[in-house]
Amino acid sequence: MNIVLVANILAIVGQMFSLLASTRRNKKEILTFQSIFLAIVGVSSFLLKGYSGVITDILGIVRNILAIRGIEDRRINVALIVGMFVLAYFFNVNGPLGYLPILANTAQTLVFLNKNSKTVHIQAVNCFATSCWAVFNLVIKNYAGAMFSVVTASLYLYQILKNKSSENG
Repeated sequence: MNIVLVANILAIVGQMFSLLASTRRNKKEILTFQSIFLAIVGVSSFLLKGYSGVITDILGIVRNILAIRGIEDRRINVALIVGMFVLAYFFNVNGPLGYLPILANTAQTLVFLNKNSKTVHIQAVNCFATSCWAVFNLVIKNYAGAMFSVVTASLYLYQILKNKSSENG
């Protein structure tokens, strides 16, 4: 079976968990579904030689586990971000756009491991991050991932606007 096809099928399965995360209203649920998503799409990115994406997926899972457990330490943030930059620099084979997962993961790390972050902050950073991933997925020919990333970013944006209007009304 064609590797690109298998990777895109995995991306579809993984993206289902990302879609589920976008509908959650609780930080732990969002991060749990997102961790499952990262594990599955990490395999997809590996098959498509999106190695900088794989690195950020692995470190994203670590970051999410720390956030779920309430471990919020500035030194851990710095270590995760520096480690991600160093590893992704060496494993990036996709040119400048190969750094989009790093940008996305850095933003998420800063929000997820901030004890003052609220659900709306997590939804907003996930909207931004999935937009970055949409572009990266196109670069590595993960068309299913790109399509679902656009849908997921839209769902996060919808949730943010819906919650904002319910707070105002």
